Amino acid sequence: TVYPNTFNNELNVVLPVESYVAVTDITGKVVLSQNVQGGGIAKISTSSLAQGVYIIKVVNNEGTITQKLVKE
Repeated sequence: TVYPNTFNNELNVVLPVESYVAVTDITGKVVLSQNVQGGGIAKISTSSLAQGVYIIKVVNNEGTITQKLVKE
């Protein structure tokens, strides 16, 4: 689960297991990526991102989740 959508300077990602998180802009360029520990809620700073539409991809041994997000 990723929230909120629409976001400002932080995203919360609920991760049951260790995961790789990547955020891409609308052109597909990776603008943020990191490995995140599982077992809770990871807070990911997005203050460096400009307003616009992004895609977040969360990959772990349970599968892949892709979600469209909007930064205000």
